[in-house]
Amino acid sequence: MDDDNLEEGIDDLINQLKNTNKEVKKLPKTEEFTLKREELEQFLINKSGKLINDSMEMVENVKQYVAAAPNSEEVESLANLLKATTSSIDSLSRIFIQNKRSETSIGMKKMDIDSKKELLETDHQNKLEMSREEVLDRLIQNADIIEADVVEEKRIEDQDKS
Repeated sequence: MDDDNLEEGIDDLINQLKNTNKEVKKLPKTEEFTLKREELEQFLINKSGKLINDSMEMVENVKQYVAAAPNSEEVESLANLLKATTSSIDSLSRIFIQNKRSETSIGMKKMDIDSKKELLETDHQNKLEMSREEVLDRLIQNADIIEADVVEEKRIEDQDKS
């Protein structure tokens, strides 16, 4: 009698496995993938984030499985999954840091250009934009007349004779 129950159990398992294979859904055909250059950065960020989230969920699932029945193969697969997940997070953080550095560098260059423009403008304002004749004419026009009394007139020739 035990043999009959055993055979029924085996037949039942085989039928379940056969039905499971039939229930596997066929993946729908995906459309041809195209990506524009302008959308590349956003695509990478979105897909990396999704990959990291999926990896974190998978880590939790595998961790529970390993905790229930530890096996060296499962522990190794968990370690590899953790390594891949941390590598993905590290890559995404490098992209973030590089973007911040680029923004900072651009900001610094703009500030440098603005300060150089300002220095050139002040330097330009300090320089005269006149010819020599114009400068002399202005000096003469703005000159104040000084009244002076000549006390003694001596010439150099007179001094040489003495």
